Amino acid sequence: MRDALLSGKISGAGLDVFPEEPYCHGEFLHMRNVVCTPHIALRTRETMRQMNQCLVEQAVDYYNTVVRRA
Repeated sequence: MRDALLSGKISGAGLDVFPEEPYCHGEFLHMRNVVCTPHIALRTRETMRQMNQCLVEQAVDYYNTVVRRA
């Protein structure tokens, strides 16, 4: 991928998972056509609230469809 980005065969990339986190040392950080974010980039308060709400809804659905009928 590196060579394809440098040659322009791939015009750009967004990367968020790396062998070692946080990704602090590497040439992708200095490439103009690459955006690097930490793997937890979407861990905002709003995202966490929505994920928790989804988890609660799934637990309630499970209880109502599986546990109550047993």
